[in-house]
Amino acid sequence: MRLKIALLMVILIAWLVPFYWAGSMRSVTVPLYPRLAFQYTAAGLFTRRVSSWNQTLIQVQSKGAADWKTIDTAELSPMGAFGFRQRLDRVLLDTQGKQTAKLVQQRLAEWTAREYAKLHANEGEVIGVRMGQTTWASNTPEMAMPAGE
Repeated sequence: MRLKIALLMVILIAWLVPFYWAGSMRSVTVPLYPRLAFQYTAAGLFTRRVSSWNQTLIQVQSKGAADWKTIDTAELSPMGAFGFRQRLDRVLLDTQGKQTAKLVQQRLAEWTAREYAKLHANEGEVIGVRMGQTTWASNTPEMAMPAGE
């Protein structure tokens, strides 16, 4: 029984000490530590499995253009929020399924048309804005092993 408890303590210390070190003493390095640093810090960030994530899309159509053009939301809203997402993405995701969604999306479409026209005056008047969203499931075989990997 003492051997089991001692082994448990050794295992816990071997896991907890580097985990604590990763979060509190970033400036101090240990020769073997840099190889494990990413694993320990990433494990501390993602404590629950993510089963899906959302992706948003905004497209504009200019007068005289035959196709819709997907715009870079970072161009319209340069201040990033929440990692790789922009404020526009956040607005679209937060209004999904709510009663105010149509009103908010209408106002966002009008704003997008004005701002895009300012930035791309040479493309002509914006006659249409459409927004889309999709949800990607992370537990599908296609996501785990994509074709052509």
